[in-house]
Amino acid sequence: MGENFVTCRLCGEDFGQITTTHLDKEHGITMFEYRKDFPDAVLVTGKHIEVATSNLWNHSGVGSTPEREVERREAISKSHLGKVFSEEHCRHLSERTTGWQSTKESREANSKGMLAWWSVPENKEIRIRQIRQGSSSRPNEVEGVLEWYLDYLYPGEWKYNDGWLVVGGKIPDFANVNGQKKLIELFGDYWHGIDITDKTEEERVSLFNGFGYKTLVVWECEVYYGNSELVSKLREFCANVL
Repeated sequence: MGENFVTCRLCGEDFGQITTTHLDKEHGITMFEYRKDFPDAVLVTGKHIEVATSNLWNHSGVGSTPEREVERREAISKSHLGKVFSEEHCRHLSERTTGWQSTKESREANSKGMLAWWSVPENKEIRIRQIRQGSSSRPNEVEGVLEWYLDYLYPGEWKYNDGWLVVGGKIPDFANVNGQKKLIELFGDYWHGIDITDKTEEERVSLFNGFGYKTLVVWECEVYYGNSELVSKLREFCANVL
């Protein structure tokens, strides 16, 4: 075995990577069986891992931007439209993947690649936006209540953020659309923990402040139980024109 090749323990041939396809077609065994028989066998070369990492491959093995990945998935989906897989074909796929586990080397390569990919700000913001849009996000019950207050007090000045604005890798809940760099974050009592209010608020306010935004944090309990207090809090924050 050299830097660019690994050797199949069954046939002695050299490959860049030992794949399930090779084992199935040439030797009639699964990857799980191969690993069981040869637990110390190397399945992928260091060169292959370097190329994967340098190309910022994602977990699907495709080096691309989020937009290109969407295109790839759509193409795969279209190619499978109308296809009917036989029971034998499904059983064959099941046998090939039963007991399959990724190697330590492949997990490390995927981890490095994903960390490098997410370190690119453009990739991160696009992906977050796609995740939010893909989940058909919309204001939940408590967000809807706060949205009503904002529309009533300041019609047309605040907009619920369903992913159109990403700041520092975060998606603030509401943003001012009337020329002011102001944000409002709605914290759920369960998810953020009311017992660590000061620390949680400070971290989020500091993060957005680094990008030039003034931020108001409103807690779920304030929306549900503090009508007059909530109105005063919103008015005090919104009245201060930047």
